Amino acid sequence: MIYTIDNIEEIKDIYLHDYESLNINIDYINKSMVLALKSPEGIEKKIKVNQFYFLSVDRFEPWGEGFYINSFEINKDILNNQFSSNNIFSLEILINSGDKILIYSERLLLE
Repeated sequence: MIYTIDNIEEIKDIYLHDYESLNINIDYINKSMVLALKSPEGIEKKIKVNQFYFLSVDRFEPWGEGFYINSFEINKDILNNQFSSNNIFSLEILINSGDKILIYSERLLLE
């Protein structure tokens, strides 16, 4: 499913808690990234982002070692005057280590 600023809140309806974050592939030149995930039952999903505006990945492990998704936060009130678009949202993924993945984008695909 494709998510934009108009329907990004619906991603909260998808249960991704305890999905393992397998890897993150970043194509810096093309401003794209793929986050590969696996459920406790072994179901694999990918979050694909084309044209990210901002991407941050922490690896400090303030709560100890971990790589499972704890929660998602959505913010549609980004200061869009900093960017060339008014349709940017943020997706913050909190890992059970206390680390965060923060993405600013106009759209993402969950497959």
